[in-house]
Amino acid sequence: MRVSPLNNKIRYDLLVESLNYPIISFNHKLIIKYWNNAAIELFGWTKNEAVGKSFVNLLKAEFYDIDYDGFIWRISTTKKVCAKALMYRKNGVPVYVELDVSRIKGKRKEFVALVRDVTLQKKIDDLLKESSLKIEELFREKERKVKESETLAAIGRATSMIGHDLRNPLQTIANLIYLAKNRTTDSKIIDILDAISEQMAYMHKIILDLQDFSTPKVPVFQTYSIEELFSLVLKSIKVPDNVKVVKNLRIKTIKTNWVSFIRIMQNLISNAVQAMPNGGILTVEAFSEENNIVLRISDTGSGIPREHFSKIFQPY
Repeated sequence: MRVSPLNNKIRYDLLVESLNYPIISFNHKLIIKYWNNAAIELFGWTKNEAVGKSFVNLLKAEFYDIDYDGFIWRISTTKKVCAKALMYRKNGVPVYVELDVSRIKGKRKEFVALVRDVTLQKKIDDLLKESSLKIEELFREKERKVKESETLAAIGRATSMIGHDLRNPLQTIANLIYLAKNRTTDSKIIDILDAISEQMAYMHKIILDLQDFSTPKVPVFQTYSIEELFSLVLKSIKVPDNVKVVKNLRIKTIKTNWVSFIRIMQNLISNAVQAMPNGGILTVEAFSEENNIVLRISDTGSGIPREHFSKIFQPY
């Protein structure tokens, strides 16, 4: 007995409707021609709402492994195409899908797509990628800290030796300067000796910094006048006449280790002064913010290049 084409179509429709996977057929302009019950369940649009519409527009499809033109070209030139896309249900909820698209036999410009919901798989993949990146980041950070620790240990040993070896000759030079100043009345020579003494004091400070770096001590904290501390700092630094110092100290006292405070502020203010070779404004601020005290040193110099930000706290 010969089966009529109509009976074949009925059988085909019944088979497609019984599938658990959404099935969509569309033409070369992506206009939906067929939309089964599983597609209704997945996307929320009824047959009447979907058929005759562009599935790209209806579902706000965004292909993430190929662009729109590439998708059109591939379905037009190949028999089977697999594509991945982000689509949206009628209620606006996003759903990630994989499309297996085939050309309908005997119909050059009509296609059928089997749609697989891979939202859960996509979320798992994204979580795995995110976790993998975090693990890699933690590993790199751990590796960096190990290398930094080894570097600091080596620097500590070297600085301890350098500090010890430099202290004795510096003390000898200081004694010679003292004797020379007592044996001359020439003001020019005395000025030269004073300049040498200033540089000696700076070298002595470097030695103290090196020793503190190699053998850190537990600091002792006491309460000091913030005005007096900054006065000591500014007196110890030669601020050029073309640099204007502006102080905005909104707190009166601070609990700190005064030696560390002065050394840190000396370094920051010296750097600020060096950043303004043609003059500028040096601003020193101290204020409370929530439960913290903020000390801010700013200048009108050119600033640190952005590419050097990651190296600010590296010893040099």
